[in-house]
Amino acid sequence: MPSTSRLRLLLVEDDELFRLGLQVRLQREGDLEIIAEAEDGESAVELTPPISTGCCGFGCRTSGNRWH
Repeated sequence: MPSTSRLRLLLVEDDELFRLGLQVRLQREGDLEIIAEAEDGESAVELTPPISTGCCGFGCRTSGNRWH
């Protein structure tokens, strides 16, 4: 029997148009749920504790992250 649980995703990307494209594409997947979006690393860190994600999609060159 297939699982009905969905992976809860925090989507982090500083390019608004690219983030929108990712959002549209990922929403087509039945087992993913985008529960929050952030435009930079600092915003993502602030969102993480209250939203309890299962996964975080993060652009390597997104502004505000420590690996930039």
